[in-house]
Amino acid sequence: AVVKLDVVASVAPGVNAAGAVALEARPVTLTLAGSGVTTPAAVFASFRAGVTGTLAQHTGSIAAKSDDVDVVATFGGGVRMGKRTDGTQETAWVGALDTLANRGALALKLEAPAPLEIARDRIRVGATRIAVAEGRADLAYLALYEGRIATQGTFTGIPFTALARLAGTRLPFQSTLVLGGDW
Repeated sequence: AVVKLDVVASVAPGVNAAGAVALEARPVTLTLAGSGVTTPAAVFASFRAGVTGTLAQHTGSIAAKSDDVDVVATFGGGVRMGKRTDGTQETAWVGALDTLANRGALALKLEAPAPLEIARDRIRVGATRIAVAEGRADLAYLALYEGRIATQGTFTGIPFTALARLAGTRLPFQSTLVLGGDW
């Protein structure tokens, strides 16, 4: 549900009198501004997003606030046409999540841009570093493909209390336990 959402969008057509228009020649702009945006994860008091550039190369930003989330992110990339392994045509967005920070209950900050690819049936995030709580996670990759998740990485210096808070559990004791590991 959304209490208020303002949307302004423009994408140049793919065909004109001369024929097909290249992605590089097709400007795109998008501005979203909302309040009271309800998702399965949270109710956002405010939500803003914007994209500007061409379909082939654009930049964008997202910002959202709720009780536990105060996230801002920037990204850049573009639409690419290609062929799948079976020879069929595919459209994908290829770029990077350049910045990501949450100043909410679970503080985190992207320390290195994360390569990102989004297509009809898959999402892939490449190697990046994330400062989380008082520790760090090094993501080798995260892939969602045909309903399956595959991921690999390491983490170090993550306080057990931060994980309990993330799980919505209040510990009945003080803890100085710090976790690390790999997956």
